[in-house]
Amino acid sequence: MKKFFVLFFSIAILTACSEDDNPDTDPVIGKWFIVEVNNIPQSDFSLSECNTNSFMTFNAEGTTNSVFYTEIEGNCTAGPSTNSDWSKQIGIYTITVPIPELEPYNTLSGTIQFNADTFTFTPTGFLQTTIVFKKG
Repeated sequence: MKKFFVLFFSIAILTACSEDDNPDTDPVIGKWFIVEVNNIPQSDFSLSECNTNSFMTFNAEGTTNSVFYTEIEGNCTAGPSTNSDWSKQIGIYTITVPIPELEPYNTLSGTIQFNADTFTFTPTGFLQTTIVFKKG
């Protein structure tokens, strides 16, 4: 009877866990919209309402898919879909931000501060610059 109980208990524990319970899943995984950009060096860039449709999708295998929206002749238009890689080492993320004004320096390393359904990315080389994303 004890063996049956132990077997039943073990099966119950194993089946109760799901992939969502994995503590190793990085909170950056998912689709994030760019909602705020502050202090890009040597640029007067500011997000328009159209730009806030721009997003990055972070995948668990370390890849991203991004689309940047911009206004062309009065129409909010999606740019081409771009793929890149992201990584995290010792709390420092490296991401490629799809903002044309950052090119060719749009692959940046920095810290991410998570707050509910947003995160703020601060590049290590530009501490006055912040890019805020909202979970989509």
